[in-house]
Formats: sequence, C-alpha cells, structure tokens
Amino acid sequence: MVDPDSLIKARYAMLVLKNARHAERDPAIKLLQSVTSDFPSPGTSEKNAALQRDAIEAFNELLDSVRHNRDATMQWQNALLAAGRWHDALK
Repeated sequence: MVDPDSLIKARYAMLVLKNARHAERDPAIKLLQSVTSDFPSPGTSEKNAALQRDAIEAFNELLDSVRHNRDATMQWQNALLAAGRWHDALK
C-alpha cells in the first residue's frame, strides 16, 4: 500500500538534498535542517518509518559535516543513498 504522506516527504527530501548540494554553505545548512526533523507520521508502516529514520540519521551526519566545514563527500553519498532507498520503497 502506498503511503502518500511518506512519499511526499521522501520526494521533498531528495529535492532538498539536490538543491543543498549545489548551494553555498549557509543556505545548504538551512536546507538540510529542514529535513532533519521531519519524522514519520502516525500510521506510517514500520518498514517505511525505519527507512525514513535511517535517512534522517544520514541527513544529520551530513549536516554535522557541512556545519563544521569537514569533507562531506561520503556523507553526501550516504544521504543520497538513504533518501533513494526510502523513496524507492514507497513507489
């Protein structure tokens, strides 16, 4: 069964990641902050909720690296992969 709320959140997260990756540091931080606290909605299946929490964890690790001016190459990759897994599970 499709979870429309989760699908919208996953699509939004992917869009935010793509835009943040090409943004300057401060706007990127603001964009990443917007997806680090969007937790699963009530009624979200446990599988989808787990994928969303995994993605949020990857987004937080990325945000931490960007905030502290560390090389975030792996964190970008991990965040994009986690968002992709979450999104793909909802299609």
